[in-house]
Amino acid sequence: MVVWRKGPKKPARPYVAPPEVELPPVSHAVEDGLLIAKSWASLEVKNWIVVRALRDGADYDPEATAAAVRAELDRMAAEQEGYAERVGEERQAAFQKRGNAKHQHDYRAGDLSALSRRRSVYAGLADALVDARNDDEFVAELAETARERAWEDIARALEANLDRVAAEPVVDESYRRARAQRLRWLRDIDLARLIEDHVADEKAARKAERSDKKSEKQRDKKSGPNPDAGASVNADPAGADPVDESAGKPVDRQAGRGAAR
Repeated sequence: MVVWRKGPKKPARPYVAPPEVELPPVSHAVEDGLLIAKSWASLEVKNWIVVRALRDGADYDPEATAAAVRAELDRMAAEQEGYAERVGEERQAAFQKRGNAKHQHDYRAGDLSALSRRRSVYAGLADALVDARNDDEFVAELAETARERAWEDIARALEANLDRVAAEPVVDESYRRARAQRLRWLRDIDLARLIEDHVADEKAARKAERSDKKSEKQRDKKSGPNPDAGASVNADPAGADPVDESAGKPVDRQAGRGAAR
């Protein structure tokens, strides 16, 4: 019976805490949020320009576009202020809570620092959006970016529409009168060409088939007849006496020769 014995326990390695990650300052997070908000505002204003041009047939108006940019910035600033207020309320509710969280939105006292930072980012981004809304140069740059993106979409739609219109024939009286001539061209030119191509393909296929058969016959001739074909099963290549199949005995060649004399 084999008895397994446990060896000596290896000494446990001392626990080494991971290095602390230094969070970037709140100002960096606000700058990143402002860049994202700028891109989103440009997209919203671009859609507004496209809808206004294609649906309403309105020309581009710089003042109306600048007003649309400011309205979008105001909307996003109010949204960030609402987020800051909500996080502040959640921080107050989490101040008296202890223990482990039950889900990701169950904030406890250990989350106060993260909630404070989050509230500062929301509030800072709201202030930055308000400042951008009052900056005429920022608004003009964002409006120009939205106009260029809108023109790219409109130009793409116009090109597709022109291609579709150019592909459709204009049906008028002369088009109807020329219908008989077009049908004759279809019969005498297009269909005749298709028939010629089909006949040429069939001839090429038959020629290839005959060539294959001819090559196969030539290979059979070069290989020659089978030397064992047609040989008698009772013939002896060494000159032995043949066997009389009816009697099952060998035939005497000398006796046969004397009888012939």
